[in-house]
Amino acid sequence: MVEDVLNNLKERLDKNKIPAKIVEEDRPVLTVLLTKPVTDSDIYGDIFFATYGGDPFDNGLAVIQWEAADITDYSPAEHAELCAALSLLNAVLPTGGYAVFTEDAADDAESDYPSKITLIYRIVIPVGDIADKKWITDELYDAIETSAAVLKTTAGPLCGYAKGEVSGEEFRELLS
Repeated sequence: MVEDVLNNLKERLDKNKIPAKIVEEDRPVLTVLLTKPVTDSDIYGDIFFATYGGDPFDNGLAVIQWEAADITDYSPAEHAELCAALSLLNAVLPTGGYAVFTEDAADDAESDYPSKITLIYRIVIPVGDIADKKWITDELYDAIETSAAVLKTTAGPLCGYAKGEVSGEEFRELLS
């Protein structure tokens, strides 16, 4: 079922001229690129299925995860501002949420610092034992559209606030 849903979703994205590619690694992943004018900058995302603790089904969660920004070079103060701001923003988002994701380089095990720090936006949809491929495809496509709208209106101001380029008042307006 997973492969069918991802293939159907890819076909729908292709039809709407949104670049997408299925990558087979440990599990099938649909990689998508959102570009202008859909978002303010190029944003890559992955769509895949995952399980959660106690889930009797193989693919109980559909996950859409976007790399909103590489924040590796942010200063510690900017990271602190970003984390405080994203916790406020997450409380008012219509769905999904922002998080900070760190990656350690396998060949850099001696370092105390992550090799890459990314601001991600993620939506998780519980699908459990739903066998209706069309319904799941439609839900995921709607979630992609919602993601694009959220990313377009919030990613830039969120990063801008952390870097001091967006005022506190401007950021509070975004929250209302």
